[in-house]
Amino acid sequence: TMSGKAAFSSTSREGIIAELKDTCKALDETIKASTEKKIRLENLIKALSEEAAESSESQEPALSTEAQSKKAAKKEAAKLEKLRRKQEVAAAAT
Repeated sequence: TMSGKAAFSSTSREGIIAELKDTCKALDETIKASTEKKIRLENLIKALSEEAAESSESQEPALSTEAQSKKAAKKEAAKLEKLRRKQEVAAAAT
């Protein structure tokens, strides 16, 4: 009969919807776990990269006092230039 078909169709539709909701929930959990793992890996990569950079800097041959002074001055000038650019951007934004 028609009412039997309608009841079956409605029941199977509800079952399909419930199954799809379960699948979505499982996917959400997988995405969350994968995102957390990705963040941990990115942090590990960053830490290892910084460690490698520090290690290579410490292995550089000793520079003369004059060369060290020039290097420090160049680094400081770069910091000041970066700060100046940030101030210009901030001023332009207001």
